[in-house]
Amino acid sequence: PTRVHASRLLVCLLVYCEDTITVDLHLIVPHLIQCWDDVVIRTSLGQVADCCGRFTQPASYISLFLPYIRGDTPSLKIVPAMQVLHAMLGGMSGVNRTNLLAQLPQLTEALTMRFLLNSTSVQPALSELVHGIVGHLQGLSNLGCDPSFESHGRLVSKSLLFERLLRILLTLPATLPYDYHVCRVQLSKTRLRVGLFKRR
Repeated sequence: PTRVHASRLLVCLLVYCEDTITVDLHLIVPHLIQCWDDVVIRTSLGQVADCCGRFTQPASYISLFLPYIRGDTPSLKIVPAMQVLHAMLGGMSGVNRTNLLAQLPQLTEALTMRFLLNSTSVQPALSELVHGIVGHLQGLSNLGCDPSFESHGRLVSKSLLFERLLRILLTLPATLPYDYHVCRVQLSKTRLRVGLFKRR
């Protein structure tokens, strides 16, 4: 089908034009979310999301997902938006993780909205996304003792981030496919380490 060839071509273009992807994210992200449930091109879409996450900074795309997660778009695409964001974060390189930290206050605030936590159709995607975020945070716990202004010139309250993420995991049911119990333990340990750094 034409869309299969088009999606494969897009992957090739992203690889060859990795330095200029950022300027087109506002076009790529909405189309990814819109087409994410198309099983015919799902593999290629996953590769597109991976490339976008690998070649761009989280500061360039996190804000593009917030209206979808909050349900502020004309058509509700909350689950696809969370799945695309999870795929992009999965492709993120280690050097971009500190940039992700500065975007988490807004993102975690959106993810803790009550209607998301109570929606059984959203909970699996929410669990998957939070699981991925916690995985990226594990290597950043030692930043708790550094008065860094990150990329926005403001201190990031890591304790607040951990409290929000832990609140999400405590609210989600235990029947979800992801091992969120392990995730809760990891998050609690990371939060404890940050607390110890702050006391020193």
